[in-house]
Amino acid sequence: MKKNFVGVAFAAALMAGAFAMPTHAATVSNGQWQQVDGSWTYKNADGSQATNAWAASNGQWFYLGDNGKLVVNTVVSDDNNNKYYVDSDGAMVTNGWRQLSTDDGDAAWYYFGADGKALTGRSDRLSKKVIDGKTYAFDENGVMLTGFVKQNGETVNPDSEDTFAEAMYYFGADGAMYQNQWLKYEDVGLNAGYSDLAQRNYSEYDEMWLYFDQRGKKVAARDITASKVREINGKNYAFDE
Repeated sequence: MKKNFVGVAFAAALMAGAFAMPTHAATVSNGQWQQVDGSWTYKNADGSQATNAWAASNGQWFYLGDNGKLVVNTVVSDDNNNKYYVDSDGAMVTNGWRQLSTDDGDAAWYYFGADGKALTGRSDRLSKKVIDGKTYAFDENGVMLTGFVKQNGETVNPDSEDTFAEAMYYFGADGAMYQNQWLKYEDVGLNAGYSDLAQRNYSEYDEMWLYFDQRGKKVAARDITASKVREINGKNYAFDE
């Protein structure tokens, strides 16, 4: 759906989670809201029905679809590929999370900002967003990232032989970035990778730990010539490449 804006002063209010019948027809440019077969529509001044347009009511925005009816529980996209979401009442969601289906049919989390737009990232680098004091990242389609993520914002293939080695950042199951946190790497196995600095297979270790600094970056040595020593909570730890 493409987005257009129709300025409408709508006297009816949302009551108890549903539209209340207007006590009188609110009009702008001689247009008016009407309820037809249980659905709200907007009639233009020339008698035509408004379609593919946003209408405002009591500080909220509502969307009229292809058939002119109020749209609910739907993603609405504009010409710039910005995504908006209207809830079960038809109101545009702002400052809120929603779990929706992607184009591939997978479930994913999206966050819609104060202007109603889904937060999005870039395809060439990680774009971090702070929400309620926690840091999150989203791909260019607005999907919240989880798991290991590369420097350029690309998620690491979980089937990679050295998933953690390719990664620069880690986002938990709730999407929050690990910052000043340890992460125990649970997938130590035959294909866990190899440390050139230690000259050992990671599969030889019983467990491995990664540490992410205050910027969310994985602490690691720059190359295989010397380990990276970092003081954390008063103790020194050494990290390989």
